[in-house]
Amino acid sequence: MLTQVLAERAQAHRDRTFLHFEGADVSWRQLKEIVARTATLLIRHGVRPGDRVMLAAGNTPTFIYLWFALRWAGATSVPLHTSAPPSSIGRMVTDADLRFVVGDRDLLDLVV
Repeated sequence: MLTQVLAERAQAHRDRTFLHFEGADVSWRQLKEIVARTATLLIRHGVRPGDRVMLAAGNTPTFIYLWFALRWAGATSVPLHTSAPPSSIGRMVTDADLRFVVGDRDLLDLVV
Protein backbone atom coordinates (compact mmCIF):
# COMPACT_ATOMS: atom_id res chain seq x y z
CA MET A 1 0.00 0.00 0.00
CA LEU A 2 1.29 3.44 -0.93
CA THR A 3 0.71 4.98 2.50
CA GLN A 4 2.76 2.24 4.12
CA VAL A 5 5.61 2.83 1.67
CA LEU A 6 5.47 6.56 2.40
CA ALA A 7 5.58 5.92 6.16
CA GLU A 8 8.52 3.52 5.76
CA ARG A 9 10.45 5.97 3.58
CA ALA A 10 9.74 8.82 5.98
CA GLN A 11 11.11 6.69 8.82
CA ALA A 12 14.18 5.56 6.88
CA HIS A 13 15.03 8.92 5.27
CA ARG A 14 13.60 11.35 7.84
CA ASP A 15 15.55 14.49 7.02
CA ARG A 16 16.70 13.63 3.51
CA THR A 17 15.26 15.84 0.82
CA PHE A 18 12.18 14.47 -0.92
CA LEU A 19 11.43 17.59 -2.93
CA HIS A 20 13.24 20.78 -3.85
CA PHE A 21 11.00 23.52 -5.23
CA GLU A 22 11.72 27.21 -5.73
CA GLY A 23 14.65 27.21 -3.34
CA ALA A 24 12.95 25.29 -0.55
CA ASP A 25 13.48 21.68 0.51
CA VAL A 26 10.85 19.32 1.87
CA SER A 27 12.13 16.29 3.75
CA TRP A 28 10.54 12.86 3.76
CA ARG A 29 9.41 13.48 7.35
CA GLN A 30 7.81 16.78 6.36
CA LEU A 31 6.14 15.14 3.37
CA LYS A 32 4.55 12.49 5.59
CA GLU A 33 3.34 15.14 8.06
CA ILE A 34 1.84 17.31 5.31
CA VAL A 35 0.16 14.34 3.64
CA ALA A 36 -1.25 12.98 6.92
CA ARG A 37 -2.68 16.39 7.89
CA THR A 38 -4.12 16.91 4.42
CA ALA A 39 -5.68 13.43 4.34
CA THR A 40 -7.23 14.03 7.76
CA LEU A 41 -8.71 17.31 6.51
CA LEU A 42 -10.09 15.63 3.38
CA ILE A 43 -11.68 12.86 5.46
CA ARG A 44 -13.21 15.40 7.85
CA HIS A 45 -14.79 17.11 4.85
CA GLY A 46 -16.36 13.88 3.66
CA VAL A 47 -13.88 12.21 1.32
CA ARG A 48 -14.35 8.45 1.64
CA PRO A 49 -12.54 5.40 0.24
CA GLY A 50 -13.52 4.88 -3.38
CA ASP A 51 -14.55 8.50 -3.97
CA ARG A 52 -13.38 10.02 -7.24
CA VAL A 53 -11.85 13.42 -6.55
CA MET A 54 -10.68 15.81 -9.23
CA LEU A 55 -7.18 17.07 -8.56
CA ALA A 56 -6.96 20.54 -10.09
CA ALA A 57 -3.40 21.60 -9.36
CA GLY A 58 -0.48 22.77 -11.42
CA ASN A 59 3.02 21.36 -11.52
CA THR A 60 3.72 22.31 -7.90
CA PRO A 61 4.15 20.62 -4.53
CA THR A 62 0.40 21.07 -4.01
CA PHE A 63 -0.25 18.43 -6.66
CA ILE A 64 2.10 15.97 -4.97
CA TYR A 65 0.70 16.58 -1.48
CA LEU A 66 -2.90 16.23 -2.62
CA TRP A 67 -2.19 13.16 -4.74
CA PHE A 68 -0.59 11.36 -1.78
CA ALA A 69 -3.31 12.60 0.61
CA LEU A 70 -6.10 11.34 -1.62
CA ARG A 71 -4.44 7.91 -1.78
CA TRP A 72 -4.01 8.03 2.03
CA ALA A 73 -7.75 8.68 2.35
CA GLY A 74 -8.52 5.81 -0.03
CA ALA A 75 -9.90 8.07 -2.76
CA THR A 76 -9.07 7.99 -6.45
CA SER A 77 -7.56 11.14 -7.89
CA VAL A 78 -8.71 12.32 -11.28
CA PRO A 79 -6.05 14.80 -12.43
CA LEU A 80 -7.29 17.81 -14.36
CA HIS A 81 -5.62 18.37 -17.72
CA THR A 82 -4.93 22.03 -17.00
CA SER A 83 -4.45 23.07 -20.63
CA ALA A 84 -7.62 21.42 -21.93
CA PRO A 85 -10.27 23.73 -23.41
CA PRO A 86 -13.21 24.59 -21.13
CA SER A 87 -15.64 22.41 -23.11
CA SER A 88 -13.40 19.39 -22.59
CA ILE A 89 -13.03 20.16 -18.90
CA GLY A 90 -16.82 20.28 -18.59
CA ARG A 91 -17.11 16.83 -20.17
CA MET A 92 -14.33 15.47 -17.92
CA VAL A 93 -16.12 16.72 -14.83
CA THR A 94 -19.45 15.27 -15.97
CA ASP A 95 -18.05 11.92 -17.10
CA ALA A 96 -15.78 11.34 -14.10
CA ASP A 97 -18.59 10.91 -11.54
CA LEU A 98 -16.74 13.16 -9.09
CA ARG A 99 -17.59 13.60 -5.41
CA PHE A 100 -15.15 16.46 -4.74
CA VAL A 101 -12.70 18.81 -6.40
CA VAL A 102 -9.48 19.89 -4.69
CA GLY A 103 -6.50 21.92 -5.83
CA ASP A 104 -5.15 25.35 -6.58
CA ARG A 105 -7.64 28.15 -6.15
CA ASP A 106 -7.02 29.56 -9.65
CA LEU A 107 -7.59 26.17 -11.29
CA LEU A 108 -10.73 25.39 -9.28
CA ASP A 109 -12.48 28.14 -11.23
CA LEU A 110 -12.03 26.04 -14.39
CA VAL A 111 -13.98 23.19 -12.82
CA VAL A 112 -16.70 24.73 -10.65
